[in-house]
Amino acid sequence: VDLVDYYPYDPERARQLLAEAGYTDGLELRLSLPPPIYAERGGLFIAHDLEAIGIRVSLERLGWAEWLDQVFTRKEYDLTLVSHVEPFDIDIYARPDYYFNYANETFQTLWAQIERTQETEQRHRLLAEAQQLLAEDAANVFLYMKPQHSIHRTGLQGVWRNTPIPAVVLEDMYWE
Repeated sequence: VDLVDYYPYDPERARQLLAEAGYTDGLELRLSLPPPIYAERGGLFIAHDLEAIGIRVSLERLGWAEWLDQVFTRKEYDLTLVSHVEPFDIDIYARPDYYFNYANETFQTLWAQIERTQETEQRHRLLAEAQQLLAEDAANVFLYMKPQHSIHRTGLQGVWRNTPIPAVVLEDMYWE
């Protein structure tokens, strides 16, 4: 499902929405970042874009243990940036106690139906509905899929060029 244009870049509309929500003088938020470089650099871009529409952002750099405790466990954060790239991470949106607190009974019902559905085309249709609902609700801001790069010796076969999971499947590899 291509939802890349669901929320087009429109700073003027963003400022209008902030004003309608009662933030005519702007808003101050804290962006809690885990240690990977994608989070550090991504946080700078996000803060820049948010500040352009009147949201003042303070960057909080955390170690993994701190991020897991403060953000993931205690849910004490305004904003965070973390790479959720597992292929069926979408099930986390059916868990209202998960750290980003998305609670939508329609989604939970839809996810239960997805789990029961075995026919491939029907399952794909339901997954598309689930993705559409997440976009409509703005459950999270989905930025990009982080590429997985690999360097390997000539002759090694079975290496995935575009890996859908953040892992290396060794059982598929062999030397030619």
